[in-house]
Amino acid sequence: MLVSYFTLENIEIMIFNELLAILCWVAVSNFICLVLFLFIAIIHCLFPLFEIYHLLFGEGISRSSGKDSLEIVEKLALDEICRAYNLKHDILRQTTTVTFGGDKKLNANIINVHFYKDLEGVNPVDPTISRAGNKDKSILLVHGAMCGPTYFRHIIKPLLDEDWSVHCICIPGFGPTDEKHLSLLSLDENDLLDFYAEFMRQHVKLVFPDVKPVIFAHSFGAFLTMNFCHKHSELVAGQVLSNAIGIFPFLGKKGAWYGWMFDLGFPNRLMRKFGYVVNSFLLMLGRNTENYNYTMLYDLLQMTCSTNIGDVLISKFLSVNIFEARWTKNLFFDLMETKVPIMMLYATDDDIMPLYQSYLVQEAGNALSLDVPVYEVSDCWHHPIRSPQFNDTLKKCLANIPNVGKFKTIDKKTKLHIESLFSDLGYASLSTSKTSDLIERAATGMLSSLGAAESYWKDKNFAL
Repeated sequence: MLVSYFTLENIEIMIFNELLAILCWVAVSNFICLVLFLFIAIIHCLFPLFEIYHLLFGEGISRSSGKDSLEIVEKLALDEICRAYNLKHDILRQTTTVTFGGDKKLNANIINVHFYKDLEGVNPVDPTISRAGNKDKSILLVHGAMCGPTYFRHIIKPLLDEDWSVHCICIPGFGPTDEKHLSLLSLDENDLLDFYAEFMRQHVKLVFPDVKPVIFAHSFGAFLTMNFCHKHSELVAGQVLSNAIGIFPFLGKKGAWYGWMFDLGFPNRLMRKFGYVVNSFLLMLGRNTENYNYTMLYDLLQMTCSTNIGDVLISKFLSVNIFEARWTKNLFFDLMETKVPIMMLYATDDDIMPLYQSYLVQEAGNALSLDVPVYEVSDCWHHPIRSPQFNDTLKKCLANIPNVGKFKTIDKKTKLHIESLFSDLGYASLSTSKTSDLIERAATGMLSSLGAAESYWKDKNFAL
């Protein structure tokens, strides 16, 4: 039967079918490329039409940069949040000169958003006075990439209910940032870290002159917070790090793919390229709509704003080639030497900054007599703040800030060994299985050199 099947006629049919399938694939691929090309060509042709529309119906909203639009929508979004939760907010704005890296100087805008309950008889001017009734319980919320103060909309009211004075920082280079912050593009990663540390120092000194705040920071904001707390521990009462990037050089097992995405700036650089069209379209959707979600619109419009360069700044800390990606400025040693209490609040299903990293820090802390509690929430990917369990978990976290007693320091020989491990194994490969193996070898090697118990690695699946 087998021999009779492979007749000359059947073989010719099989070859014909294979060739037909290849030709169909080529045709479909070319068709898709042609459609994309035509779409881009049409978009470019429509640019002048949208500029005419702006001149006729713009009402002062700029389609050219998106900055003015984003500033307007940010105000609408903050007002929307306050209406939803019966709150008010003040915005403190001050221009400052940041000196860093020796004698380098850049001007920057300090912007602090202070939320408080809508109560009568309060002073609406001084942002250092707690409208929640307890000035000594101040918390500074530090956003991550492609975010701003509106990112924390779900946790502001619960924090106020717990008598916290709630403040949000606006990081230069993110959101409707000023054109002067475009100078940050000329800095390398070392100068950027120095700039942000000094900027945050000035921000904290201005907003909290008489009290040490607790800082809750997410993702890239947590990276900047770790660096700031290490350099200026005397200004902070505690740091809650939420899915922090940059503790280790390795990411999750899909780290190489996310590295590529950040390095290429997708989708933000593409959105900025077509900001004319996208910005106008989004604004037209929101025009004259009573129930429009301005908070969601703010998140979308950030990607069309030409001065929102956060994705480019983040890519400066990534080393990406065809086969691998790594974070170039890992702050593990700085974190282990800080005098500021550390708490980790992580999402269990994050594959960018996975849960295993928080337990790595905890295990290392145990070996150094440093208490690092870890709190978990689920069903929220890279954004723990969106988890249904988040507010209760954060409440427990803030109610149990650990004391920083006398802890061991990592000796020079051990530090060199760990640095060698990070250099040789601390990267993500395009192969997820290889990346998982690299993570395990680097992590167990690090814990072994510190004399840690490695209990987490025996009990849980580390390669999330």
